[in-house]
Amino acid sequence: MKYIRHSITLLAVMVIPVVLFFLFIRITDSHTDRTDNPSGFFLYVAEADDVFVPSHPPMRPVLDSLTGNGIRQQWEAWSYVGLFSSLLVVVFIFMGLFRLARRRKTSIDRFFTSRILNISLVAAFLVLLFAMAVPFRQFPALAEIIPYIKQFRALGRFTWPFYFVITVFTATVLSLMYESAGSRKGRNIAIGLALLAGLANIAEALPYHREMGWTITRSPNLFDRENLSESFRSALDTIQTEDYQAIVTLPFFYQGSESYSRPRSEESARASMVFALHSGIPLVCANLTRTSIQESKNIVQLVSPDFYKKGIESDLPDDRPFLVIHTNDPLTEYEEAVFRKCRPLFQSNEISLYSLRKADLFSSSAPAIYANFIASESRLIQRDGFYMTKDSSFLYYNDFENLRSDKPFRGKGGYQSVKKDKNVLAEFNPGTFEAGKNTKSAPGCSMGCPMH
Repeated sequence: MKYIRHSITLLAVMVIPVVLFFLFIRITDSHTDRTDNPSGFFLYVAEADDVFVPSHPPMRPVLDSLTGNGIRQQWEAWSYVGLFSSLLVVVFIFMGLFRLARRRKTSIDRFFTSRILNISLVAAFLVLLFAMAVPFRQFPALAEIIPYIKQFRALGRFTWPFYFVITVFTATVLSLMYESAGSRKGRNIAIGLALLAGLANIAEALPYHREMGWTITRSPNLFDRENLSESFRSALDTIQTEDYQAIVTLPFFYQGSESYSRPRSEESARASMVFALHSGIPLVCANLTRTSIQESKNIVQLVSPDFYKKGIESDLPDDRPFLVIHTNDPLTEYEEAVFRKCRPLFQSNEISLYSLRKADLFSSSAPAIYANFIASESRLIQRDGFYMTKDSSFLYYNDFENLRSDKPFRGKGGYQSVKKDKNVLAEFNPGTFEAGKNTKSAPGCSMGCPMH
């Protein structure tokens, strides 16, 4: 009965916090439609070399020369435990195998007398297997059976529990070797091993710490206004925060939903976050994870062609203009269209600020485009219900009316599939297209393999 109560208590300790956290997120999260199938679970996975092979000098150059630079480690999984800990793991594995083969009791038992350390070793090893995506990497279907597991990404980051536990275990082994030494010579050997282990850890850690120290110190804390450049401070001084409803950055970046996104420019992302912090104006752009799919779709509409109807307009009751931050990075065609609607406020070689009226942002060029079409309609060629500028232009169209869809764009049918693996839209037989020649028709068009 005591064992049952203990087991129930352990189960409750594991399950109750997870349930409470899940309920808290469900109750407090006002953003719906977050993706249930994020990518990244099988990316940046740890392997044994990330834990037991050095990533920096003094040992790494030696290994690279011996392997011809054949070692490929995952930066997200860097968790090198050190030379002595790695050797200790190898020694203990061979001692365990020898014990199993000979069925003899070995001195290995005296290093596993601590119950807390034994539990920690087991737990750290299980987490290390998870960091290596075991058994999901071997049986990918398990990730579909347990869909919540896919909310974890970059599993290599979970190597750190093993790093700390094996380091403590190494120190414990060295301590027990000293305590169990039966002679002065044995104690001196144990002390020498402990000193060598400590010095080896320092020698292997210094290059990495120097590299990180250099990386950190060369990047000033831009959230401290005093560390900003003169042009940034001058630009901030020109802003009246109450005059703007939000910041829009060009180039426009938005990452998070994995369905609707825009690539991130380092300069524009850094500038927009700095200005949002120091001005207190909300930022439209985002570099997050698992954002709402519908919200992401609406937000990305800001830099879609201005002849599209943009549903996000109804989500913005505030009529104040937007503050536009423009860096020196190149803009896309539709970002340029937004940029041309802006009024300059501040300009420097590093950064520029503009004001963009809400009415201008959502103004539509559809009437002008339609008028231009009407004016040139007589010069266009019709084929299969489409207008073309040249009769020799290749046209392939499939309305997918024979396919069932819950939300067809028009008509009764539409192409619908799960966002996973490959989705085939069309197939063209080999030889359909020839370099330097125009093809008027594409025989054999069908569904069935990736479009090339």
